[in-house]
Amino acid sequence: MKPLRKKKKIKPAKPQQKKQVRPVELPAHIIAHSKATMGRQEEQAASKVVHSGYVGSGMEIAKFEYDFCKFLGIPEGHAVALSSGTAARYLALWALSAENQKVIIPACSSGLANAVALAKASVDLIDSQEGSPNIDLVAAAKSTATIALIPHMFGLPVDLAKLLELRQGRELKLIEDCSQALGATVGSKQQPVGLVGDISVFSFSTDKVISTGGQGGMLVSKDESLIEKVRNYRDHASADAVSFNFNITDMQAAIGRVQLEKLAKLMARREDIFDAYKEAGFEIFDNDNDQASPVRQGAILKSERAAAIIEYLKQACIEAIVPVDPIAAANANAVPHAAKLSQSTVSLPIYPHLSNDEVREILEQVRDALDS
Repeated sequence: MKPLRKKKKIKPAKPQQKKQVRPVELPAHIIAHSKATMGRQEEQAASKVVHSGYVGSGMEIAKFEYDFCKFLGIPEGHAVALSSGTAARYLALWALSAENQKVIIPACSSGLANAVALAKASVDLIDSQEGSPNIDLVAAAKSTATIALIPHMFGLPVDLAKLLELRQGRELKLIEDCSQALGATVGSKQQPVGLVGDISVFSFSTDKVISTGGQGGMLVSKDESLIEKVRNYRDHASADAVSFNFNITDMQAAIGRVQLEKLAKLMARREDIFDAYKEAGFEIFDNDNDQASPVRQGAILKSERAAAIIEYLKQACIEAIVPVDPIAAANANAVPHAAKLSQSTVSLPIYPHLSNDEVREILEQVRDALDS
């Protein structure tokens, strides 16, 4: 893909002639950790749906699904828009008959165990690869579980084709969780993430690469029977089967279509902010796969003082969070790398709506937090 434009570096603030000891100066407003990046085009798309009167589930959803298939390069009709990424995870597990099965998930992750529990399955926690937030593929391949739900953490792609090779022909139904990685590519052919698994799921909540107005998700599969099964569930098409309302609305779909069209610009701005953090010398997780191209969904700072840094930034009106689920004490010895990451990572703001002044404020306050 041709570069969208020349990289625009965020210039640091001009240094003062003499560093003075001073109390922390608070910004005039709170810098949120996550915020949707929307403007006039999204407003117009939503307004058009409002004025049409068709605000439920209609043609905008079908168009969004079509656009998504086109983006991934898969046949029309192989995507189902849903109310959230969590709904997509649950329906992926349900479609693969996960009930009473054991499901591989990475210990370093967020929210996956909830979907597994909802699907009435059990969890097989696999540790992270040392030095990476992503799952240890060798350890995952050794699991006896026959279903796996594996994300590309923080937009850093995992070569899941390698996992299938490591299984050496033993059955493994794979759900590729692309919630944090829309726009990333992997493999020698630089294919979009989401084309390896039996089912792939995407999320469009506020902290993701694109948003459909707060919540939203997409489920994708090359298997038409799985797509039909999920679509029938969503649309309550089977009179003799229990289902829940996991529908997205036309207004959300209309916003999602605009955001998908703007994806390259949104990714480029995230890259600019990520570069500013890296050039400031912050120790942040980065891509370690030379055959992958990440998307900067997260800027994850590594520090042994994570809790103190989050509190320091909070006092400076900057919201930062722990980006992964805590590891229960009973599991910590079995997954030592993930256990460490759950206590030594800080997710910094990286959404495209951040102004350069806000980025400079974050840079200054993080430096002060690290030095304190």
